[in-house]
Amino acid sequence: DVTSIYIGGKKVVSVPTDAKSTSTGRVAVTVKVPLTVGTGEKDVELKIGSMTGVGTLTVAKPSISIDPEESLPGSTISVTGSGFASGGRIEVFYRDGIEAVGRADSSGSVNVRFTVPTNAGIGQTNKVRVESRGTPSIYAEEDHMTPGATLVLPAQAQSGGTINITGHNFAPFSTLSLVEIGGQKAMPSPTPETDKNGSFTIQARVPRLDAGSHTVTVKDGSDDENSATETFTVVTTPIISTPQEVFGVLGDKLKAVWRYDNATGDWEAYFPGLPAAVSNLGGLASGDIVWIQLTEAAQFEGNALNAGWSLISLE
Repeated sequence: DVTSIYIGGKKVVSVPTDAKSTSTGRVAVTVKVPLTVGTGEKDVELKIGSMTGVGTLTVAKPSISIDPEESLPGSTISVTGSGFASGGRIEVFYRDGIEAVGRADSSGSVNVRFTVPTNAGIGQTNKVRVESRGTPSIYAEEDHMTPGATLVLPAQAQSGGTINITGHNFAPFSTLSLVEIGGQKAMPSPTPETDKNGSFTIQARVPRLDAGSHTVTVKDGSDDENSATETFTVVTTPIISTPQEVFGVLGDKLKAVWRYDNATGDWEAYFPGLPAAVSNLGGLASGDIVWIQLTEAAQFEGNALNAGWSLISLE
């Protein structure tokens, strides 16, 4: 009879009762590796009476991988791993809180999916830990990152004009707490909010800044006050824009635009969706005076326009 088996100094408690040596002195027995044996190369001792056979066994160190390694709070990520207790339950922790449970297969491999907590923060590195349930010494850790807040701006804007600011990766459903352009407050009214993905697009007025490089800084109203800063160039020469760029914010409310060119004495028109042969209004610059026809009231460049015709000077 096999007297005892030790792996890494830990006694195997489940040695089969019929484990015996053959008439030629050979032994073949299957046992479970003790959960507390640790990882790495371990001595294996099998005793029959006063005789001891010694061999070695490498116990795998648990490891995991995360896909994707970077994603927003509320997104779904997958965790795959190996080297865990065969057939045992596993627990997945994110920032020390249990987010998922599962079971390793017979080879100790795991594959689970879970949702990144909404409080994971913006621009943070958070620890993902997978451990065999009841045996926290069998574990693996990897980092998951949440992307930082970013801003998208046009390369140039006119001093005193407007600028479109698009933000990503801010806190979801958060009211913006700060919009600064060139160090001056430039919060639009009403105060903008981020959407469910932490994104927003706003139009803000550029202060009367000197020509050159200036910064735009935006903060949300979350507890962490996520912020982002980006630069653009203030120019004093007229910026030539297409009618689509200038009037696109009006959408389906826009019916027609007319401009009179004092230099040539010609009228030019823009009709959304019609070909250039009919819609012949070319580039527009700050200070151009135009007639705008709307199907319903709308806000445009800080002006409250009524349905019908309005005469305005472009910023």
